[in-house]
Amino acid sequence: GCTALKNVELESGMTKIPADLFNGCPGFTTITIPDTVTVIGSSAFADCKQLSSVRLSNNLTELGSGAFLNCTSLTSIRIPKSLESAYSGITVDGPFDGCTALKNVELESGMTKIPTDLFNGCPGFTTITIPDTVTEIGEAAFAYTNLTSIVIPDTVTDIENNAFSNCKQLSSVQLSNSLVSLGHDVFLSCTSLTSIRIPKSLESVSIFYGGPFEDCSALQNVELEPGMTRIPDDLFKNCTGPISIVIPDTVTEIGASAFYGSHLSSIVIPDTVTDIGNYAFSGCAELK
Repeated sequence: GCTALKNVELESGMTKIPADLFNGCPGFTTITIPDTVTVIGSSAFADCKQLSSVRLSNNLTELGSGAFLNCTSLTSIRIPKSLESAYSGITVDGPFDGCTALKNVELESGMTKIPTDLFNGCPGFTTITIPDTVTEIGEAAFAYTNLTSIVIPDTVTDIENNAFSNCKQLSSVQLSNSLVSLGHDVFLSCTSLTSIRIPKSLESVSIFYGGPFEDCSALQNVELEPGMTRIPDDLFKNCTGPISIVIPDTVTEIGASAFYGSHLSSIVIPDTVTDIGNYAFSGCAELK
């Protein structure tokens, strides 16, 4: 508790800020990280309660778990396009976990992937703009945030596991029209989500635990884009919302477990469908 430590200078030429270096230091309010720094270690600035202004290195590639954990005065951050990793594998804390005042977040244009766990557990911001250079959203990148809406640009082709899981306030999602792959539990327990449009570009769902919309209890309106030919395996597996859906007459195949355990109450399968996969409608107790 160095309460009188008000001024901190990091020397230019430094390349790594060690883990826990300023953990729990309550004094200083601002920090500028030199552009020579490429790595910020886990919990490097954790519990710096007065830290309100941070300038990250423009060459940062790795941001450790809990790097700014519980920095409750931090109000804004700009993430450089150089960032590749935000997960150390040691803990599940996102770098900004518990940053309750972090309302303004900017992702630098030119970024191609939003790293795994980048904003996992960050409760501050409710909206964010994803640059149209991003092609991939990493695992749990926005899990347990208070996002209320998200527009995923058409450049994004892959959304990894749990990317938006447990975003309880998320009520509006616009998926990329170029989306190819959805991971498991992408929108797990997004209990405010009421509607979704699935693009015809979607080819696969990576399933290990639950479907992408598992326990989305408010999800009612589902649109499948005309031109879709196959409903991917597990797409609405264990979706607990009272979903209604019209299958386009371009669909020829319904994948295995596509609606397994969902609360689907009725379905019309068009004459174009020639193949229905194993367990496609198994466990749909309300299907009459």
